Amino acid sequence: MESQLPNDADQAALNLLAQQGLDMRSPIDFEFAIKVADDRGGQIVVDRLKQLSLGVSYELAYDPGELEEGEEMTESNREFWPTWTVYVERRMIPDYENLIFFQKLLKEACGDFGRLDGWNAEVR
Repeated sequence: MESQLPNDADQAALNLLAQQGLDMRSPIDFEFAIKVADDRGGQIVVDRLKQLSLGVSYELAYDPGELEEGEEMTESNREFWPTWTVYVERRMIPDYENLIFFQKLLKEACGDFGRLDGWNAEVR
């Protein structure tokens, strides 16, 4: 009996990496983004991730957004608001189960202070 691969964004991205020639049996560097409300929440998330040794590097980054001078923040321009993001890098085999398990660990570590906002990996 053949096992069915999941049909979700994570599996689609892994499939794309494989199509680009990535050796899916060798560890690669993944970068996970975690959106946080502010620098305080971001530092709490970084401290928790470090305490649990969930990555090889951690960065808290601020993006000032792209609102025009004097422009108010409204729901219609939310994508241009300032944001805080924690980036955590983890080296692991690009396997669906590994990826899902690690994202679960990140979500648990973040608690109410952050939400997972995707990942990326480069084929070298």
